[in-house]
Amino acid sequence: MTNWGLGALVAGVVWLIVSFNMSTSIVIDGKLVTNVFLIAARESQMNMGWVLVVVGGVFTLLGVARKRYTNKHREP
Repeated sequence: MTNWGLGALVAGVVWLIVSFNMSTSIVIDGKLVTNVFLIAARESQMNMGWVLVVVGGVFTLLGVARKRYTNKHREP
């Protein structure tokens, strides 16, 4: 569970970096215009990145807690 969590956490951070760098402007008749649909696409990609970060963090914490619990209650 810890490995999956760390993988999701790293993927979420990479996803966020890529989504922050998405362009929201297009060129029309030589002018740079902000496109509302590209802003919405950027926002949805950022939301997906945050979801991956949160899920990865939860999985990592649960995996660490499970590992500590099983080591603590292991019979000698």
